[in-house]
Amino acid sequence: MKFLVLLFIFIIMCMVGTILVFQYFGWTGLACVLVVLFLGVIFLKRLMSWMFIRLMMMPFRKKAAVLKNATVEVHRVAPADPPDRSDEIAKERALLEEAGFDDEDLEEEEEEYSSEEYLRDLIAHDAAADWYEIDVTITPATPSEGREQTPFQYWEPAELMLVPFDYSGNRFEDDDPEENAGLGIHAVQIWQGSAFQEDEEGKYAGPQRILLHAGVPRGSNDMAFMYYFEKFGQVELPTINV
Repeated sequence: MKFLVLLFIFIIMCMVGTILVFQYFGWTGLACVLVVLFLGVIFLKRLMSWMFIRLMMMPFRKKAAVLKNATVEVHRVAPADPPDRSDEIAKERALLEEAGFDDEDLEEEEEEYSSEEYLRDLIAHDAAADWYEIDVTITPATPSEGREQTPFQYWEPAELMLVPFDYSGNRFEDDDPEENAGLGIHAVQIWQGSAFQEDEEGKYAGPQRILLHAGVPRGSNDMAFMYYFEKFGQVELPTINV
């Protein structure tokens, strides 16, 4: 209600101001007022858009803060094969067939039902990258080490990305973060005392030793981790001779 009252007062003031300008400066003054109002609307629109985006990103910034200034201990880095996505294609085909699509239907609806084609493109994309197994321990910083106070005490290894060490963007502002930064993490396993196991819990607090199957743009060597808005650590990857 208060906002509507303020908006009403603002509109009345604009109308009174426009009348006074026209009375003292004529059409020239009125034209200047209209130009100023037009530019003001454009500025206000961009300001509201910027504020909306910042507001939407606040939870992710808070979530990312848990790994601000985190430390990375690299135990092992080794070249690896690209992910085997053949099962994914078979599963996708089975789901489509179960839904009643035969080969002719799939051809007719190629643009709408193109998941299988997408997977084949993804396989080609995987083949153009360098793939590694990376065994690391990630330790969140304490508040005394520069970490912000945040209600989020857990972090998700599957949300990590590998990016060039000099990368300055983030996954939200890039048009294509995987293209501009890295291909990301394909698989994550968690160290459970004596062996790595599948990442079933998803969220963890404190230090975690993890095994990553990760792809990076071909020829990339000096990498860092990105967790939403926070970049940290350094991972030196051996060169893969193709």
